[in-house]
This record gives sequence, C-alpha cells and structure tokens, in this order.
Amino acid sequence: MLLYEQGGPRSSLLYFERKCFSMPRNPEVYRLKAIADQAFAAKQAAYDRMEPIGQHRHDLNKRLNKSWDEVCSAREEMNSAYERQQVEWESYKSERDSLSAQIDAVARDANRAHEAMRGAFDRASDAYNSGDKASALLYASEGRGYQYERNSCNEEKGRLISIAKSMTPPSSDFHRFKERYNNLMDTHKALQAEYKLIKSQYEMARDEFSRAKKQCDIAKAAFERIIEAERAKWHDEACKECGATIRVNIEWSHPPSFCKACKEKFKNAHKKQVANVEKAIMHSNSSEWGRFNDENARIKPRNDGSGKVDVYYGGLSADGDGLGHGHVVIQEDQVVYLRGPWQDKRTQWDIDDSRGDHTRA
Repeated sequence: MLLYEQGGPRSSLLYFERKCFSMPRNPEVYRLKAIADQAFAAKQAAYDRMEPIGQHRHDLNKRLNKSWDEVCSAREEMNSAYERQQVEWESYKSERDSLSAQIDAVARDANRAHEAMRGAFDRASDAYNSGDKASALLYASEGRGYQYERNSCNEEKGRLISIAKSMTPPSSDFHRFKERYNNLMDTHKALQAEYKLIKSQYEMARDEFSRAKKQCDIAKAAFERIIEAERAKWHDEACKECGATIRVNIEWSHPPSFCKACKEKFKNAHKKQVANVEKAIMHSNSSEWGRFNDENARIKPRNDGSGKVDVYYGGLSADGDGLGHGHVVIQEDQVVYLRGPWQDKRTQWDIDDSRGDHTRA
C-alpha cells in the first residue's frame, strides 16, 4: 500500500529527471537521491508492517466495545432478574410467616382449650365422686365444650399446615442470567488481554515507522537542498543570432551562444558550403591557387605528414588569404573544419579536427 508521499522524495526525483536532465552529473545529487530512495523504501516497509497491525487493533477494539455492550446488557438483565426474585421471595416469606403465625395462634388456642377441658373433666369427676351429680353434670358439659373448641382448633391448625406444605418457593431465572453474564464477562476479559497484546505490538510498529519517517524526512530535505542548489546553477541567456532564450549552466566551460534553431540553420548552411568546398577541391586539383564561392582561394598542403590541406578564401588579399579570410581544412578529400569569411572563431564548425592547429603550414 503506497503512502501519501505526493510531495516526497519521489516527486523531487521526478522533477529532477524531467526538468534537470541536462544538468552536469553531480555525484552528490545521485548519492543523496539513492539515500532518499532507500529511506523512503524503509519508511514504506515500516508502514506496511504497521498498517495490518493497526487494522487488527481497530477491528479488535470494535469487538471489545461490542463485547462490553453485551456485558452491560447482561448485567442489567441479571440485576432485573435479581430484583424480581427479591420481590417474589419477600411475598413468599410474608405469606409463609403469616401462616406460621396463624398456626402458632391456633395451636395455642388448642392447647388452652385442651387444658380447660381436662380441668373441667377433673372437676366433674371430683363432683361425681363426692355425690354432687348436678355439679358433675355441669362440669362435664363444660368439658365437652372445651373439647369441641380444642378439636376445632386442631382442625384449623391441620388446614393451615396443609396450606403451608402446599406452598412452594418462587422459581427465578436469576441464575440463568447470572451464568450468561459470567460467560460474557470471561469472553470480554479474553478480548481485553488480546487487545493489550496487539496494542503493544502496534505501538512498537508505530515507533519504528516514526523513526523511519524521521530519517526519510532528513534524507528528503538534504536531497531537495541539493536539487535547489543545482537548479540555481541554471540561468537564461539570449541567442546571439535570433535573441531566443537559451538555458545555460554556470558550470559549463563552453556555454552555447546560439539556440537549436540557429544551429540547425548554420548546419544547413555548412552542408551547402561543404558541397561548394568539395566542388572547389575537384576544380583546383589541390594546386596552390583556386576558386571557392566565386572568390580566389589559396590552397596549402601541410608538410607535417598529416595529409591535411588548408584552404583560405574570401580575404582582403588578391589570393584570398588576407584579413578576414575564411578557412577550410581538407583531409583525404573530406572537409574536417570550416569557418566562413569574417566569422568569429566561436562560430566555427569543427567537423573532425576540433583540436588541430588549422593555421599551421
């Protein structure tokens, strides 16, 4: 995955390759270019290592948040179930306690009636034994009344005990919700541990990327400084023939004086003159005197063993080699140097003899 490096080293290199292709080959430029490329590649590699870890951390964080929401929801359900359970248990305990109190009260009434019955029957027995049959009958009747009350209390007690035994504790789904909450919490804690590990790995990768980016920025700045320095070496000059703009580098030892169009024009003129020179050579047959461009010409073979022939023409003297003369050098029937009459030496055309001494006899 490519980084957002639109203004980075590669953009500068692209500018360098497109705009500064004609500058001198400064080794430092290419050395810094290689360093900037290497630093950018290191930064890109660090980003490629960091990016999937960061994406994993992001996805894990989303899962962690979702897990926490589920834990919170399960906790609310568990708390609601617990509250419902408490209400149901309070109702159950209240009803059970009420029955227990009723049973105790009826039991006490039954015991009281039983004791009263025994006392009445004892008194009836004593009265009968003493011959007081009327009192005995009265006490016996009172005892039977207490006996009936006791039996009624025992029946009520039995009914209440039966009701109490039929009561069942309220069922609750609290434990089911609690188990679900515990499972979700365990899952959440496992995700937390995994997230902490991935977060640590991401921070290490991010620090590595930051270091690589810093080195890349340093290399980029150094490269851009030398690019600006190289660009500063270029300036515009006017063509001496037509005035067109020429890009010139201050480090050139022989900067151009003419634009490409003028050079092409000179080249075409040169070709025409070369044809005329070859024609003059054929007519002169390498003798000392001849004609070139309808002007007198002096032809002098060199005596240095090079086989070259100098042709001077268009000068002020009668034989053509006076002030302002043109100069042609011929070797093996080929023109190797040409300068027209009254032309500056900087406008000469070195065909194949640029370092020769053309004036030597």
